[in-house]
Amino acid sequence: MTADTPFDQRLNAQHTAKTRIGQAAVGLISSHETLLINGGSTTLAFAAALGGLSSLTIVTNNLSLPAAVPSQALRSLYLLGGEIRGGAQITVGPVGFVGAQAISADTAVIGVGGITPKGCWTSNLAEATMMFSMIAAARRAIILADSSKFGHHAFAKVVSLEQVAVLVTDARPPADLMAALEAAEVHVIVAE
Repeated sequence: MTADTPFDQRLNAQHTAKTRIGQAAVGLISSHETLLINGGSTTLAFAAALGGLSSLTIVTNNLSLPAAVPSQALRSLYLLGGEIRGGAQITVGPVGFVGAQAISADTAVIGVGGITPKGCWTSNLAEATMMFSMIAAARRAIILADSSKFGHHAFAKVVSLEQVAVLVTDARPPADLMAALEAAEVHVIVAE
């Protein structure tokens, strides 16, 4: 199993790229949407850039996200429960709430540990299960991944590329990955 890089190290790595990715991804979101957002430093950059929108409902397992989202963007914010993984600044558990049969969202915004022609990856099996559930509960999935994630195969597969609507990144993917993304009809946005 591949260990997680500590969150504070990931927060500073590729900072400029993650900021650009977050800002570009916000352009895909409309006010009044319901968003499922997983943990991670790139999704945190996305959340911080939501200030131009309003009346968003956000459901997240990212412990750092509530403080990062501009308050004017929110209608409501829910933090998913479960086991706290302090080093990663997330909770890991079921995607839902006590008494609710299921939740439904417009968009899942998911940061991943790796992306290959075979799909999206993360280093922890329980987190992969949670990320898969977030994607399954949403009408579309936007993957946020800086170019350091290209070709990186981690321990646990989250989803196949066919389950992804959009990839927002900071550089054009290498030829083999780009061909797989095109075959899966994933819209690729390179944040300049």
